[in-house]
Amino acid sequence: MLARPTIDVTSADAYFNSRLRSGKWNEADSDSKAKALEQASFLLAGAFAFKDNAFYLDENDEIQWHERITSAICEQAIYLLCFDPGDIPESLFQGISQASAGPVSATFDKSFVRPWISETARILIGDLAFSALDTQSGTAVSQLIPL
Repeated sequence: MLARPTIDVTSADAYFNSRLRSGKWNEADSDSKAKALEQASFLLAGAFAFKDNAFYLDENDEIQWHERITSAICEQAIYLLCFDPGDIPESLFQGISQASAGPVSATFDKSFVRPWISETARILIGDLAFSALDTQSGTAVSQLIPL
């Protein structure tokens, strides 16, 4: 089984030092940065099946991930620091699309639900992986689908 992609805080700091709009990353403490990178790594490993060209083995037979993959982890980490998925109304997670109370009715448009994987991370990963998610619903699919 292939190890999930990772990047350490020091390397991520270097990435964000050359990126615009890195304020949330720079404001975070080291513990929050490490947690964001860890969660980003797990989310991306669960959402994608990485192809052979996404990594290589170095002279010590250790996996080295493609720069686009480590950049995607960084982008997913700052996405997690900027947006709290818990802010999404619980009713949308329960599949409620319409609610009524007396004469008042509300319809919820699920297209406005923030995806779990950032679009920037998805673009960076590109052809280095197969998606394990249905890109419309964000749910796992039984077959791997090329991006």
